[in-house]
Amino acid sequence: GMSDMLREKKHYLQMTNGEKRFINNKIKTIANYFFSNHSEKRMKQKYISKYRIKRVLTFHDIVEFNFHNNDARVLLREIDLVGNKNSVCVVVSLITGNIITAYKNDSTDKHPTIDWNQYDATIDIIEKTNQITIRNNLKYLIK
Repeated sequence: GMSDMLREKKHYLQMTNGEKRFINNKIKTIANYFFSNHSEKRMKQKYISKYRIKRVLTFHDIVEFNFHNNDARVLLREIDLVGNKNSVCVVVSLITGNIITAYKNDSTDKHPTIDWNQYDATIDIIEKTNQITIRNNLKYLIK
């Protein structure tokens, strides 16, 4: 449907080293993270602390990159602490620093079957993210 056209995703295994570096640098340079109402609610339901989210932003594996409604988002998965069955997953916007959502994922589920039809290996993550950033900055300048 329409939403499929709007949602473009690239899996970690399809990313170039440059794209992986770009994403991690972006995450490092976001000065002010903020939590959406949705993520605050999810965190309360799932007993996920803000400290834990901040930790995931530092220690993580990138799972996928996703363009949605003119936003560039990454799904991050916490690098497991020993004996920690549930690893926390976080979706963060590389544009705004918004923590979109967070949830716990059973960490024994290491290799779920990937539906490659959901992904587009041809997406240029750096190009697209920079385009959105420039467009957002122009909006403020034009006002």
